[in-house]
Amino acid sequence: GGFGWPAPPRACPKLTYLAVHQCAGLTPGGFCAALQLCPRLESADLCALPALGDISMGQVVASCARLRRVDASMAHNLGDAGLALLAAGLPALDELDCFGARALREPLIASASLRALGLSGCRALRAPSARCPSLVALHMQNCVDLEAQAVVAICTACPRVQALDLTGCSQLVDLEVQSRALRVLLLSGCTNLESLRLACPRLRHLDLRRCARLCTPVLS
Repeated sequence: GGFGWPAPPRACPKLTYLAVHQCAGLTPGGFCAALQLCPRLESADLCALPALGDISMGQVVASCARLRRVDASMAHNLGDAGLALLAAGLPALDELDCFGARALREPLIASASLRALGLSGCRALRAPSARCPSLVALHMQNCVDLEAQAVVAICTACPRVQALDLTGCSQLVDLEVQSRALRVLLLSGCTNLESLRLACPRLRHLDLRRCARLCTPVLS
């Protein structure tokens, strides 16, 4: 029927985990209808799901207010507006992964509860912004268009970040990071990085491998 599945699912009031990884035949209407039957979802694997876009994200927020973990990796129809809606609309959201979501460019991610955010492999990601006071881990590996000023702004707006992974962010040339909480900073493979200034009193792990253009970093 309209669910895009062989038969419509029955209501599942006790369901807390749903995985529809690579369910290419699931229609946006079917996806939204299914969510309405699962109000207690806490974790959702929505990887590589064509039905997951900016419009259907509104149904995720409306139907699944208890969601704590969302994996939207390779969700190529998910854009900036949908991601912003998801982050702001789920009050219990703790972990969000959007690995390889190729439509993301300048999303605004605002969440009071979010602690872990994955944007690695989002190759069009240029200037994300985040207002996440509880965020402790941010992964942006191989975001090849990522701008340094966006990194600076995120570190300022998310003061509790302890682990920041910028491995392979080749657009970074001049980077300054100031953080009283940061403990791990990964910059391996930032092949165009020339200048690095750090003011991170709690930093314990710094990876600068394959930063061939980097001159003397300033550590304070």
